[in-house]
Amino acid sequence: GALLVADLVTHEFDIKQAIGNTQGRDLQVVRTVALFYLNALDQAWREDGLPALRILTEDKALDIGGKEPDTSVEMSWWEIGRVVSGRRSIDQVRALTWSDDPTPWLDELFVFGPRETALEE
Repeated sequence: GALLVADLVTHEFDIKQAIGNTQGRDLQVVRTVALFYLNALDQAWREDGLPALRILTEDKALDIGGKEPDTSVEMSWWEIGRVVSGRRSIDQVRALTWSDDPTPWLDELFVFGPRETALEE
């Protein structure tokens, strides 16, 4: 069920982006989808032994991966969903506000891989 909701919400916002509609980005379902994707990343990173990362949202700090993170990145709940679902390029992710060099995570923040070109929303 959670996978279906994540897929539906992600594609709903793809359609909204295509027609220039920015409404709904602050809905609870956006946060729910972001948490779903982050849970998948957390599990994969722990299994693969990747370094931990702290994600700072509007209202919460989330640690994903193994031990205590040394690096953090700032993203809204909306942006988390767009990054992790492959709606951002590596350059767009690199341009986020990082506390340190983002290189170790640039290839790892995408469940479905990054876009080749930037998607401006």
